[in-house]
Amino acid sequence: MAIPPTYSALLKLKEELSIVVEGYRLLDEKREVLIMELMHNVQGYKDMEEGVTEKLIEAYRILEATFVSMGKGRLRRFSKRSEEPSIDIRMRSIMGISVPELLVDVPEEGLKVSLESTDDNFDQAFLRFKEVVKLIAQWAAREVLLWRLGQEINKTQKRVNALKNIFIPHYKKEIKYIEETLEEEEREEFFRRKRLKRGGQ
Repeated sequence: MAIPPTYSALLKLKEELSIVVEGYRLLDEKREVLIMELMHNVQGYKDMEEGVTEKLIEAYRILEATFVSMGKGRLRRFSKRSEEPSIDIRMRSIMGISVPELLVDVPEEGLKVSLESTDDNFDQAFLRFKEVVKLIAQWAAREVLLWRLGQEINKTQKRVNALKNIFIPHYKKEIKYIEETLEEEEREEFFRRKRLKRGGQ
């Protein structure tokens, strides 16, 4: 539907344009902050990945020593007695993005059993793998955060592009058209009055 080239329409369009420009500015700022947050968390993710790898290597080294000291059969029997870790998932908000926080609880059964018929290697292996499980949960939560930040950045970027390349140019084009039409009408009115004034003399 064509917009009538009137002063009221011009004022309305200029007001709407200012709102769209402000929306563009805010979304662009949000995009920049999200990118900074993503970069910060990428580094944290890499650090966590290195930490998990180091802890796993250490845990498996102690587990190998446990195989030697206890034997594979005894180690399997005691391992089956231990309860599996429980994971509590809580959601939290980071910059309006809902992300999970994984709270891991590893039962202490391994340590209780070790007082009876296991050795120090078993206890150490249990403690190392308990630590690794918690680190992996934090690592997984960070990975979800990175994925959701990436999604939000992509969505925000599309909105920024739409405002910059479609909506703002459209408003400016409409405003320019109305301004030029009104200026042309004013010129015609000026010459018309001038002619009338000459004709009346």
